[in-house]
Amino acid sequence: MLKKPLYIVLDTTAFVQDPNLVGPEVRLLEEFAKGHNRTIIVSEVVFAEAVNQFKEHLEKHLDEMDKTKNTLSWLTNKPHDKSKEFDVRMETQKYQSRLHSRLSSIGTVFLPYPNVNHEDLVIRDLARKRPFRDGRGYRDTLIWHSILKQVAENPGEYILVTKNSRDFCLDTDIQQLHDDLSSDLKLLPFSGKFIVRSELKEVVNEFIKPVLHRVEDIKHALQKGTYKSLSLENILEQEFQTIFEILNCKIDLSVLSSTFEEPFGIYTLGQPTQIRIKDVIELSDGDVYVEFTALYEADAYAYVSHFEAQSAGHMGFHISDPDWNETYSEVEGTVHVEVTIGLTYDFDEETATSVEVIDCDTLRPGGSETD
Repeated sequence: MLKKPLYIVLDTTAFVQDPNLVGPEVRLLEEFAKGHNRTIIVSEVVFAEAVNQFKEHLEKHLDEMDKTKNTLSWLTNKPHDKSKEFDVRMETQKYQSRLHSRLSSIGTVFLPYPNVNHEDLVIRDLARKRPFRDGRGYRDTLIWHSILKQVAENPGEYILVTKNSRDFCLDTDIQQLHDDLSSDLKLLPFSGKFIVRSELKEVVNEFIKPVLHRVEDIKHALQKGTYKSLSLENILEQEFQTIFEILNCKIDLSVLSSTFEEPFGIYTLGQPTQIRIKDVIELSDGDVYVEFTALYEADAYAYVSHFEAQSAGHMGFHISDPDWNETYSEVEGTVHVEVTIGLTYDFDEETATSVEVIDCDTLRPGGSETD
């Protein structure tokens, strides 16, 4: 466990899954940051990228919505208006304000743009020194220079949360800085650790949960089903449609067979069984964080070549459409999916304030774990 002041540095990729920072993992990060010598770091470059990322995602989904409306218009022979209910510029401004307010509320320190001259950047680029790579990496390099200044002025332990391993990490170890960046740190009066994790949930599991207060009595009561103030079954029922939609995005049937071709997904989802409580953590405002798994039985579909379809039966699947197109057959089968869910619960309001599907694991037919 890290003993020195700890700084958690968020890269732009940390905002993809939870752009408004309202999920249970951010709530645990917020709780953790209230402790002594724990600070969340976001550079102004990352903040600008996150806002632009929001704008691009909004434009993409509005465009997809317009395409759907055009299809509906063609099918029904009725006119449909384009998506005028969203003003992209206004929504982006609102998001910028909302994100800044949320980050400030959890004690984030914003790193200003670095004072680095163009000549130094060009020299670094021409030397192919990371984060520059093949003429790209300007903004990542600015982010890195902001971090270097922070490290030089604030010794401690650092965790960089980024999925951008190609620009920041070793090719052989995505949890270690690239040698170019480690060399930069050696030029500073810095003797602490600087490690990388690709997702916030890794930081939560490795560094945050171990130091927060676990509530074992509530955990045992929930597992026995005797804790009447909180019914996980009721919450799962309320969130059923959301869980179904998320599973369709996250489910991976390739662990069952290398022959399954995307797109694949599920079209029916049974009721949850085998609920297992993993963690119950007390939060400072009296709420609790609960993490648990639930097992679902789902009917799934996938596509395989006509030749491979003949052996689909041994995988627990059957051919539902042998001539789906010239190349592929559609197959269907029943799979078991173990879903990990995190939620925060407000006892005063008797409601879940946030619910998030953290992970899902597809199990082999019969419920056994995949390799």
